[in-house]
Amino acid sequence: MKMDGICPYCGNEMQSGFLQSGKPIMWAEDEKSLSFLPSGDSEYQVSRGLLEGCFAETYFCKNCDIFILEKREQPKKAREKLKDIFGKRDE
Repeated sequence: MKMDGICPYCGNEMQSGFLQSGKPIMWAEDEKSLSFLPSGDSEYQVSRGLLEGCFAETYFCKNCDIFILEKREQPKKAREKLKDIFGKRDE
């Protein structure tokens, strides 16, 4: 679903803004105490990275008291970045 600034729950206009943090924000099925980047296929980085500023564009509905954001394109994992740089090794 593409966000258009209208709350999908109540139909009121939503306020656009940003979730911000001092480190990357990620979503995971389970709580993690010291995780900065997604490590599995069911974990997603919600914010931009440290070098880009750790924020995520969101909408907030004052009527429903909820934040809604779209899943952003996921950054490449470190292993994929290294393969891009050095090429695939023969095993």
